[in-house]
Amino acid sequence: MKADIDLDIGRETFASGVLPELIAVLHRSRPGDLVAVFGDEESIGPELETWCRFTGNPLLETTLEKGRMRWVFRCGAVAVPAEANRPVGSRLWLYTNFDCNLRCDYCCVRSSPTAPRRKLGLERVQRIAREAAELAVKEIFVTGGEPFLLEDIDEILLACAAAAPTTVLTNGMLFTGRRGESL
Repeated sequence: MKADIDLDIGRETFASGVLPELIAVLHRSRPGDLVAVFGDEESIGPELETWCRFTGNPLLETTLEKGRMRWVFRCGAVAVPAEANRPVGSRLWLYTNFDCNLRCDYCCVRSSPTAPRRKLGLERVQRIAREAAELAVKEIFVTGGEPFLLEDIDEILLACAAAAPTTVLTNGMLFTGRRGESL
């Protein structure tokens, strides 16, 4: 299937920042355009399929070409449910870290006290917040793991709040001491 627009995402995933690239492609495309996304991470497929469904851009084809994945979607060809009628990219979810002080069996990101301490970091969040403001993001949601395990959560939240209204998803267990004061 021949595409109107090609997007090579390399090894990027939704966790590492592919969303702004997809949003940029949508901004420069017209309804009905075919977009081919080329990537090296097969694991992005289910997330891309979900993104396509939520944004009303049907995923038409998934193939393996020369050792790389290729996904093709059509821009704007599906009616979006009324409750999801908001501009693509108007909400930004930041998973600031994946460690948590609790071990809930229903956790969708498998956070726990023993999870590896992966985090976005203050500088990256500040850059993302600046880019979010430039892209006219309307809402930022900060979550994790447990965001309040981060020593610089106050600065992270200030950067996000400067870009757009910000909501923090937390278990609320760490609102003591310096964290509580900074909040």
